[in-house]
Amino acid sequence: VLTTVAAIHISAGDMAAAARLWRDVAKRQPDNIRAREAVLELVINQKDVERAKQAAADVASVAGGSSARARVADASVKVLEVRESLKKRRAAGDTDATLSPDEQKGVDEARTLLIEAENDRPGWGQIQTLFADVDQLRGDTAGAIDRLKKAVELGPSNPAVVRRLVALLYTANRLEEAQAAIATLGAEGEGGSDRLTAERELQAGKVEEAIALAERSVSKDSSNVDDLLWRGQLLERSGK
Repeated sequence: VLTTVAAIHISAGDMAAAARLWRDVAKRQPDNIRAREAVLELVINQKDVERAKQAAADVASVAGGSSARARVADASVKVLEVRESLKKRRAAGDTDATLSPDEQKGVDEARTLLIEAENDRPGWGQIQTLFADVDQLRGDTAGAIDRLKKAVELGPSNPAVVRRLVALLYTANRLEEAQAAIATLGAEGEGGSDRLTAERELQAGKVEEAIALAERSVSKDSSNVDDLLWRGQLLERSGK
């Protein structure tokens, strides 16, 4: 019942309430590793570094400190720390896109943890999505695309991962691959079709039509970084 209510809160966007319920599940069932991983995922979505560290430690306490699950949990926290550090620097007016020494150290440590986890569990898709996070922080878009493709291949199909892959393929102007990825989403891929059409309109010189489609497919209040990056790059190429 608690996990079902937590899912309802997630659907409504109330991550804090969902996290509280998953913590209650973990308290009632101390060996429930899924509950502890759910808490970690939720506090990472809330960008709460300190709680994420504690949640990762809780995962390790159940799964074992040298387990693939513990390494993935630690890597996800390090990725969050680097992202939050970059966010603070940019908010302070720092326009340097280069990682600081501490940020580079965090990225390197996350990558090492993921390599170790992949050696233990090569078929775990989450490892590939975290590798993609690391590659993006390093500025390696092609590497991130390859990792997300591998995550999709490993399955089961995760629409959020596919949408992220599509967004990166657009930024790399790999439109045929983006179209193939969109097709796997079925009805959920309609927004992606708009983007593909926008790219084609831009290539044909129909700038205003391309911009209208871009604005329609990505809302102005979107919090999806990859979606915003694609829209911004299309506007830049449109001279806008």
